[in-house]
Order: sequence, then C-alpha cells, then structure tokens
Amino acid sequence: AKLDAAASGERPRIELAEATTVYSSSGYSRVLPAGSTWELRGTLPQGKVYKRVDGIFTVEGAHVHEAFLVVSENKVVGYYLPVEQAFSPSEAVSLSIKREK
Repeated sequence: AKLDAAASGERPRIELAEATTVYSSSGYSRVLPAGSTWELRGTLPQGKVYKRVDGIFTVEGAHVHEAFLVVSENKVVGYYLPVEQAFSPSEAVSLSIKREK
C-alpha cells in the first residue's frame, strides 16, 4: 500500500480523550492510552494515517511491527506498517478524540 504523504506543513494532530482497545487481524489487542497524541502522516484509500508522537505504537503478528493507525470517520479501521509499507485491516473501533491540534 502506497502512503500518500501529508505535506510537511500540514500535520494536524489528534489527542485521545479515553483509552481505547484495538485489535489486530491476528487477534492481539493493544490499548491506545488516553491523552496519547497522534500526528497525521498521510492517507491511504482506507483512511487517514496517524503516527504516535509521544511514544511508539506496535502491533504483533508473527513479529512485532511499528504501526500507524488508519482512521476513517473517527474509527480505527486498521494499521499501516511503515517498514513493510502494508495496510493491515482490523475490527473497526470508535475513537474518542479530545481535540484536534
């Protein structure tokens, strides 16, 4: 999956209002912490791609991979794996976004 990168000047951030549990296609769960900040890095056909600013977010499959959230209509719909340049779908989970910066 080719990530259409956001222009360097256009990197809006979102902050999560509450902790949210998300699931990978392999069945592992991860918690997105309340107050964590995510920066727009680009878009995929599936949605907007956000990278965690205040930490590293990983998902587990056969290996542990750094992952960016793919968000569509305030729902996590999957992950973008930057090293593999791949989209991995997940069960859709609603995000509670405190604010956009």
